[in-house]
Amino acid sequence: MIADHLSAEEVEDIKEMFKVMDTDNDGIVSYEELKNGIAKFGSHLAESEVQMLIEAVRTFYSID
Repeated sequence: MIADHLSAEEVEDIKEMFKVMDTDNDGIVSYEELKNGIAKFGSHLAESEVQMLIEAVRTFYSID
């Protein structure tokens, strides 16, 4: 698992990044929030790459 290879500081940084992406503060980062957040942090992923990232997270966390 990815989290097993991260330090506590890195995990906190990721949590903070997701809080920033959650612009409506509902505790869930939507597709649009993720896409906009990724761009805000300087990454330029294609739509298909964002969708693959979401699918990977859904699979990892067993989210429907």
